[in-house]
Amino acid sequence: MDKINIIVHEKAPLGITERDYELHKTSLSSEGLEGIFMVVLEKSEDLPPFILGDSQNKEEVYSSPCSVLEDPLKLWDLKRRILAYHWMKNIPLPHRQSLFESWYILKFLCQELKNVDARQLGRDIAALQSDAGIEVLEEFRGKILSLLQYPSTPEKIRGSLWKNYTNQLKKTHHPLSEIRDPKDGVFEDTLVHELHLLEEEAKKKHIFFGTSPVLYEKKSR
Repeated sequence: MDKINIIVHEKAPLGITERDYELHKTSLSSEGLEGIFMVVLEKSEDLPPFILGDSQNKEEVYSSPCSVLEDPLKLWDLKRRILAYHWMKNIPLPHRQSLFESWYILKFLCQELKNVDARQLGRDIAALQSDAGIEVLEEFRGKILSLLQYPSTPEKIRGSLWKNYTNQLKKTHHPLSEIRDPKDGVFEDTLVHELHLLEEEAKKKHIFFGTSPVLYEKKSR
């Protein structure tokens, strides 16, 4: 597997209660949710791992949907983790190498979210025997999925962006004037714009932007 961003054309599920769906359905048309489809929980038996609303059934719950829907950075963070989760959940893991390759794509994001846990997980994956069975591989899949459920912070995202951007510069020699140095501050007001710029760079130039390793694109007609 080449180390470039994974481009998916299938939308990933985000749960919401029926009450919250009715209250916030106008906000749910946000461009920031492109690549996500809503699952109204009262109408579905299969609960997704990411839920907006007051349900206590899954690990990640947002007590106020508006707190995410009205915050572009929280929404961006949620979307990239949902896309990564959905991809990792569904990718076949028939042998050890397929787990290695999947982790290779997602490890930078996981390290941003839970650094100590992710680095230990990376060591454990590296130590796997070549004849590791399906049950073992599926156990590691579950550990990766668990890490992806932790939200990030502006400081962590800014640091991740900068580290990936400086790595990109070594390959492209093409500085982008709109990317801000974290030494000068976090700059939350421009952060989402900068992230989108680097995502587009990754797509156009086939370079890896590990801060959001799985990107959604509509299928071309």
